[in-house]
Amino acid sequence: MFKIWGFLCLCGISISWGHVTFSPSFKQLQMIEESMNSSYDPCEDFYHYACGYWQSKYATADYNEMMGLLEHQINEELKKLLDKEDDLLDESESALGKLKLYYESCMMKENEFLLNYFDYVKPAADLQWPLLQVLEEYESEDWEWPAEGFDIYKLLGILQSYDFNNVLIKIGFHRLWNGTLQIHFEVPQANEAVEATVEGIANAMIFLKFPQELAHKYAEEFMESQDFWKDSYQSYEKESEPENKEYLSYEGLAMQHPELHKLLEAMLPGKLTPEDMVFISNKDYYQFLKDYLASTMASQNVTKILNYLQMKFLDFLYQDAINDCVKEVQDKMDMALSYMYFKEKSKIKEENYNAEILKIVAKIYTNLLQLLYENHSKLESSLVDKLKEKIFHLKLNIGNLPEKVSESKIDEFYDNVKDLLENNYFKNHLILLRHRFFKRLLNYQKQTHSLSHFTSTGYDEDVNMVVLPFGYLQEPLYHQDYDDIFIWSLLGYLIGHEFSHSLDQTGLKHDAQGMETTMYQDILESKQFLETMDCLEAQHEGSNVAERFADTIGIRLAFRAYVNDNRSHLQPRFTYIPWNQLFFLNTAQFYCGSNDEDAVTLHQIVKNSEDFAQAFQCPLGSSLNPEKRCRLF
Repeated sequence: MFKIWGFLCLCGISISWGHVTFSPSFKQLQMIEESMNSSYDPCEDFYHYACGYWQSKYATADYNEMMGLLEHQINEELKKLLDKEDDLLDESESALGKLKLYYESCMMKENEFLLNYFDYVKPAADLQWPLLQVLEEYESEDWEWPAEGFDIYKLLGILQSYDFNNVLIKIGFHRLWNGTLQIHFEVPQANEAVEATVEGIANAMIFLKFPQELAHKYAEEFMESQDFWKDSYQSYEKESEPENKEYLSYEGLAMQHPELHKLLEAMLPGKLTPEDMVFISNKDYYQFLKDYLASTMASQNVTKILNYLQMKFLDFLYQDAINDCVKEVQDKMDMALSYMYFKEKSKIKEENYNAEILKIVAKIYTNLLQLLYENHSKLESSLVDKLKEKIFHLKLNIGNLPEKVSESKIDEFYDNVKDLLENNYFKNHLILLRHRFFKRLLNYQKQTHSLSHFTSTGYDEDVNMVVLPFGYLQEPLYHQDYDDIFIWSLLGYLIGHEFSHSLDQTGLKHDAQGMETTMYQDILESKQFLETMDCLEAQHEGSNVAERFADTIGIRLAFRAYVNDNRSHLQPRFTYIPWNQLFFLNTAQFYCGSNDEDAVTLHQIVKNSEDFAQAFQCPLGSSLNPEKRCRLF
């Protein structure tokens, strides 16, 4: 009897009355073994060695890599929650009630009625958009657009308040620790992801019920405007000389640039103070814009620019909306959705569950400090001390919820989201865009959660915080009963990766509280730091150096943590695969996607790990055991 029990434990099988079930560790081992293609040499092509059969075994129409699998699984759970919570429709003033209303309106959305957005956003009170007036009066021989009461700067401000940016005007915001808001007027960038065409614009207008003749006429007009503004942006895109920049208070803006003051008043009514600061990065561009808009208004040729703004705004709204309604509510009301999941899933509220995660975090933190102490690159001790101080204040948020979360806190966060309607997605979408815009202006560093939306693990440099979404606390990435080797080689690696971002080129432009700083400039300009970044770039030109930097540190941290935590029992009892090989095989599962970049990423991770080379006994000079590795810490 005892021998049988020992054999079953060795194989990773757990026993319960009446049936036999596979343990989480056994299932994870099965995924690893079924993914492997041992005909490849791991020292030359570890991706195909570790992931050769992953696509045929595990990819589906819904996902083709682990991140997609995790997202699919969590979204299926969220959909079930959203579909069953019908009683929330009676709680329209609560955050969860608003969440349910938005979800239901999304489910009823019909794209052919996109023009309904303009029932709520008009050029001025009781003033119709010229394009819609043309559509209404198409049969009329002559019509005139009444421009009385119209102010284009007020309109630009209103459009900006829906997070519509980088068209004629580009505005950035930065909140200082003392509450002062810095507003940056910059030159827009001509960076269209997909170039529009006359045919494409015309077809979109025909879909929206414009007659074919009108559709082609206004599509051509749109393309003329698009080319004009693209050329205008590019002619002013060079870095301005100091004399072409301007710094003034919000109060001073009213005197020097009343048109921009009017724009900000329309965008943020009653939310600005005289002490808030305004920076104009290129006075010449904003003078050109002022002159152009003045001449356009004087010539009564304002309809062309309004048509352009309306079509760009509609395209922005269409691109912002996500057809998958679970993903759409995640994007607009992520805190409320996370709280709904948190409230439903009692397991993630258990103290011992959180304690397990925090234990991993504490050991990653300890090992990162140890790496800094060892100072592999021989940085000056004063620089290392600065880095330790940054790491000391690094925070982790599980689920990206506020500290000491409660339903009342969630309700308060969505307090300004009012008048949502179950059957009016277009109105609701606009309301939530404004909410997203205004929340971005909060005093960011005083939040106990990130104001950014994370679907995967991430680092927010503005609050010096790592975010671990609930969706990542599930198989095959994590299970509370996994053997330590599986916990450290995936979740431990990912947490170590995100911790390391606090020390990359972007992270070191922010202090321990997340404020922008130059205090780490001497580190960023140090020979050791620059050589490491150049080394990573040289290994694969065009790769995301910040990501590879975090990868190389993250894998070292996780491997060390596993070894330090399991010195007496490194080899799991449920497999004959050597423990150090199993570690990297499990990490590889995260990169078994069909994209070529997955192979590049995985290979750059392991070629910079001496632990990998030792695990697979890779000859020096082989593809994944180069004579020179990239390493800062």
